[in-house]
Amino acid sequence: MNIIKNIISKTLESVRSSSWGSRLLSYPPLHAFKEGLAYRILIDWLDYPVHLGLRDAARRRRWQGPTIISRKPAEGEPALRVLLVQIPLPANLRHKRIIPMNLAYLAGTLCDRFPGIEVGILDAQVHDLGLDGMLRAVSETKWDWVCVGSWTIQYELARTFLGAVKQARPETLTMLGGVHATILPDEAGSAADWLVIGEAEWTLHDMVKATLEGRAMDGIPGTARLVEGTLQKAPPRPLMGDLDELPFPAYELLPLPLYDNPLHVVGGERLPIFGSRGCPYACSFCNSPQIWHRKVRYRRPEKVVEEMTRNITAFGIRHFHFWDDNFTLNRRFVEEFCRLVIEKGLQIKWVALDRAEHLNKNKDLLPLMRQAGCVGIEIGVESANPDTFAFINKRQGFEEVRNAVKNQKDAGLAPLYTCMAFNPGETINGYYFQKLFLDQIQSELEWYPFFHPFSFPLYLGQFATPYPGTEFGRTAPEMGMIVRNVPEDRYHHQINFIPNSLLDDMPVLTGPVTPDDYATFLIALTRGFWSWFPAKMRKGTMGEKLRPAHQILVTILPKWEGRITLRKSIQETSDETGLGLPVVARTAALLAYIFGQQGLIRSALHQVELEIRPNRVRVPGFMLRQMRRIVRSAGLPAFQEFDW
Repeated sequence: MNIIKNIISKTLESVRSSSWGSRLLSYPPLHAFKEGLAYRILIDWLDYPVHLGLRDAARRRRWQGPTIISRKPAEGEPALRVLLVQIPLPANLRHKRIIPMNLAYLAGTLCDRFPGIEVGILDAQVHDLGLDGMLRAVSETKWDWVCVGSWTIQYELARTFLGAVKQARPETLTMLGGVHATILPDEAGSAADWLVIGEAEWTLHDMVKATLEGRAMDGIPGTARLVEGTLQKAPPRPLMGDLDELPFPAYELLPLPLYDNPLHVVGGERLPIFGSRGCPYACSFCNSPQIWHRKVRYRRPEKVVEEMTRNITAFGIRHFHFWDDNFTLNRRFVEEFCRLVIEKGLQIKWVALDRAEHLNKNKDLLPLMRQAGCVGIEIGVESANPDTFAFINKRQGFEEVRNAVKNQKDAGLAPLYTCMAFNPGETINGYYFQKLFLDQIQSELEWYPFFHPFSFPLYLGQFATPYPGTEFGRTAPEMGMIVRNVPEDRYHHQINFIPNSLLDDMPVLTGPVTPDDYATFLIALTRGFWSWFPAKMRKGTMGEKLRPAHQILVTILPKWEGRITLRKSIQETSDETGLGLPVVARTAALLAYIFGQQGLIRSALHQVELEIRPNRVRVPGFMLRQMRRIVRSAGLPAFQEFDW
């Protein structure tokens, strides 16, 4: 069996790496065919692990380089050895392999300004390294500094890793930067010798400069450290005045072949790029106001095009993803950038993020953007509930989003969108209308499986997460149920919060539940609950992990008769099954979301005058058959006819 799998992996990889194969795989409809083929052959016939990991395995087999890539001085021993580390994520195999542009910029700055030092990058996320693997990689070189950037969900592992590095080699200087250190420095202060708060490029530059000159680093703006139990903070570093002073990111220090994320709308490798930093808005769920202080700064379009040209020459990659928060906020920047791309004949493809209102205001620019290589713009739809719009302070409505989608379609672009679930204000019926709204957006568009979690039109977006430091984080305990178990849960691929508006709603089934309804929900569960299904699994293992979900479903669904609230049904189900309240609450919330979208349940409390009927999505038969086999492997009687 292993021989067959290896032959399949090598064959697919040889096709992907060839020039004709790369062009073929860029054809969007082929992605749906690929997914169907993979499920039928590898899962149904060969019992390959359910979360394939096939592309990961092929990329790793192709990569022959070191785990840590570094740039050393041209001559002599380095005056300082600095290692920058990207920490893996919980359920690491489920995440996209995203290029750490922040580390690449830090490395680029140090390499450009200090040719006499060694600078390396260890991306433990892309190499899927745990704590032991990271420590082994670090131990191969005597690094003077080990610097980690961390989100909140990575913080505990970052702290443990840096502590182990310090214990193994006390003379190593450890540093922690990133979002968590910036938002919660008092909590993060004990994790490293030094904290780097805010924009790090010039802070780290000044720290290296001081060290090479034999000066103390105390007082360097943007730093902090724990002294005798008290966090001593230097003055905050002002936001960078001229972004064009930044050297280009050192992508050559990253294993680029491992970051094989398809560009939205088209396939192929891509590189991140930015034309601006910051966002002027204050959405309640976002940390941007705390990090960028609602200020926006721009690079010159010439500098952006120069970086693109350099990357095309150096790496042969012509696909780019703009990480700007609002790409068309500055009309002059967009016009100048697009005209430069066209004049230079770069032949690139790119996508960006934006707000609906900006796209509508600048709709006359969309044909120019398309001519310059834009293939689609991603919009944050977030919710279809007016009360939710008001709470999250998004300051946009249905018509703005609808018009932004239409304007993109008219210009020959493929609009993309993100949505959220479990924001304050949401109700059961809201999920039904959200799906209707997203179906309208999706009409006449290809369904890109590499962008959506499913290959069928059921929407599983981000889960509303009350991040520390945000307005949502401050008010969440009053607005709903916090179902967080550990700090690593604080991420939008985990249900951390369920709003009171949903918990106090009264669900009622609109008809009988069929075996296919049950299987569809289990498919959504395996795709949505990364903490339960973090990696590739065989059928038996997955079946056992679905056992609690089966208990919850067969206990809670008979209660949904429109007489009790979702909150009460969750509590009763927890009491009757003996399963913990967080497990039951998360499963029930997802069930309400998936069944609500399809009109299989409705609210008995809100909008009772509206007619809501079952509108089931069509799930490919091989997926339903696969789930039946998984459930049978665990001995669960899940596919008998339900009599409710």
